[in-house]
Amino acid sequence: MHLAYSHSLKSTCISRKVGAIILGPQGYIFGAGWNDVGEGQIGCGLRHIQDYQEIDVIPKVSSKKALPKFNQLLSESKGKYICYKDITSKLQVNKKLDKFRNDPSCDNQCIDRIGEELGIKRLEFCRALHAEENALLQISKAGGMPIKNGTIYTTTYPCELCAKKLYQTGIRTVYFTEPYPESISDEVFFKDGTKNILRIPFEGVKSHSYFRLFKPIYDKKELSLIEADT
Repeated sequence: MHLAYSHSLKSTCISRKVGAIILGPQGYIFGAGWNDVGEGQIGCGLRHIQDYQEIDVIPKVSSKKALPKFNQLLSESKGKYICYKDITSKLQVNKKLDKFRNDPSCDNQCIDRIGEELGIKRLEFCRALHAEENALLQISKAGGMPIKNGTIYTTTYPCELCAKKLYQTGIRTVYFTEPYPESISDEVFFKDGTKNILRIPFEGVKSHSYFRLFKPIYDKKELSLIEADT
């Protein structure tokens, strides 16, 4: 789990940093990953909001028709960086709510409040691959190794997208530290089917305390010299 947390520090995501380590059935590390954009792409944490506003070569939306509203949401954003998933999800929600706003029988203020309360964030709009996905893909890119009955250590409980992949690849045990709010992974994906996938909350030393607990103040060589002097 300490290795998983160490890898999470490589993430450029501005919302959540996640790391994952996959062990094969014999306990060897086969793959490591963290949530981040694809190779050669620039993560949200490295892209200033002005980049979206001033540079035309950055992909923004799939439809030019939606570009003005996307830019409007950018101008309303607070801070120096944006989560592309949040902006695009809000764009899609507003697109659906516009149908009701054009209905004379609907109260626009009520519709706006509903939109704010919903706050839907769709995972498919996230530019990043999740840590579990990247760990699985790393194994594939390295030539592939059997991970059936293997174990994954992940700093955050797998989301719906990752749970399906872990189930399919034959992972037997999932160790996790942080919960994933409002996830349906447990009830819908992990408990369905004939595979018994163990989901175990991590019990042990958290990463930030790892070295304080296990690393000695002095190496044995230095300690022997100190003892000899005393």
